[in-house]
Amino acid sequence: MKKLLFTIGMLVVGSTAFSQASSNASAMGQAKSANSKGESTQTYEFVYSEGKRVEVYNQDLDGGKQMTWDAAVQQCKNLGDGWRMPNMHELFSMVIQLKDKGKGNFYPGVYWTGETYRGSWCWAVDFGSRDNNSYCQFFDKTTKFIVRPVRTMQ
Repeated sequence: MKKLLFTIGMLVVGSTAFSQASSNASAMGQAKSANSKGESTQTYEFVYSEGKRVEVYNQDLDGGKQMTWDAAVQQCKNLGDGWRMPNMHELFSMVIQLKDKGKGNFYPGVYWTGETYRGSWCWAVDFGSRDNNSYCQFFDKTTKFIVRPVRTMQ
């Protein structure tokens, strides 16, 4: 299993406990749904360590085009039907349950979370662009990264 590393700035501060908690979650398979415009979308469902089922959008926003955090928030809202940016737990669950298993068509880049840090900073997860590990860091909201929307299942 790959080791998930958390970083603050560029300082590694921890790893194993999160990857063990997230790896306890199990993939639920594929499901089909439609967005608010009635367009069919193939999505992935999974259960993450906090016990909630989360549906993952079938593709990155704008085909993987990088965007600022504020633009990403707005584009997720524009999808309607409860689509939003994922939190760190959900993103790391996507790494473990989808990306590491060759599912989900993820780019080897950095993905935004919906979590802020001290106002003008936000958390993001590197999906292995530097090496084969995944990292969590915070960045200024004007930095441009990839976004994969999610929504909580009822």
